[in-house]
Amino acid sequence: MNCWPLLTRKEVLMAQPNLAHLIEPVARQLWGEPNELHSKPGNPRWGTNGSKHVEVAKGFFADYEVGVRGGVLKLIGHVLGSTDRKVQMQWLRDKGFIRPLKNPLRASASAATI
Repeated sequence: MNCWPLLTRKEVLMAQPNLAHLIEPVARQLWGEPNELHSKPGNPRWGTNGSKHVEVAKGFFADYEVGVRGGVLKLIGHVLGSTDRKVQMQWLRDKGFIRPLKNPLRASASAATI
């Protein structure tokens, strides 16, 4: 049973531009430490030949082994195997990259019992 808070489409769309600064720490969380031999400042690379990388200034990643590229949510979805934006946003919350949503149902239930 999925007990994560539901996000509106507007919340997801509004959050996406604000996530670009998280591309490198998210990539490190998902892929581990980059390959220092193939990495450059602002362009860390992963894999034996550096086929996975992020462009820190632009906030996007590319995985040339499978031909996938995109932003933070796309990276999370790519690695987790989920296209569900709610799952991707919840992963960011669970890992501490963004603040948890307040659950309005719990807040109103607490207020009713006081």
